[in-house]
Amino acid sequence: MANTFLATAAFGLEGVVAGELKRMGLPAKAENGGARFEGTFLDAFRANLHLRTADRVLLVLAEREAVTFEDLFQLVGSVAWERLLTRDAAIHVSGKCVRSRLMSVRDCQAVSKKAIVRRMMERLGVSVVNDRARVTLDMSGEALNRRGYRTWNGEAPLRETLAAALVDLSPWRPGMPLYDPCCGTGTLLIEAAFKATSRAPGLTRSFACESYP
Repeated sequence: MANTFLATAAFGLEGVVAGELKRMGLPAKAENGGARFEGTFLDAFRANLHLRTADRVLLVLAEREAVTFEDLFQLVGSVAWERLLTRDAAIHVSGKCVRSRLMSVRDCQAVSKKAIVRRMMERLGVSVVNDRARVTLDMSGEALNRRGYRTWNGEAPLRETLAAALVDLSPWRPGMPLYDPCCGTGTLLIEAAFKATSRAPGLTRSFACESYP
């Protein structure tokens, strides 16, 4: 069954993430905040496991214009939560508002929680951009930069997803020497080693989607 997913990314890296997805055989299109792709739940797990430059993988559950809180309430309530969640699941609603008439993130969270409280859920993200609301289910859990190999951050750590993007955007390719004259905790070199050995960056960690019923 095909679903719509969004691999979120830092500003400016949307195209890099879309390129990663395409190399995985997943048709993807870059958009503000990430790259959208169609696929199965197995594809979403593969994306979590292999994406090196994305922040999270979200399942898009519903999306349409919402200019009032009633619009948002109806949109969130239109999702068949009972097919996704157990009765005892906890509710955690996160959100953001960008150039939207619904500018109060706290109120958007409260309205969304009211709309789903009787169906329950583990992790829900609600975003409103340019008056278009999107209801998503977090498939990743902790951000994808949490590879699991770091035991010490140092004074000014480079985020792993950004380091992977810098490696991708550089002229370096596997088989070539790679020098990092500003090496601190070795993030650039580690991410390059992952790329050179085709090692999945999420190999030693778990994802939220693994615990969904």
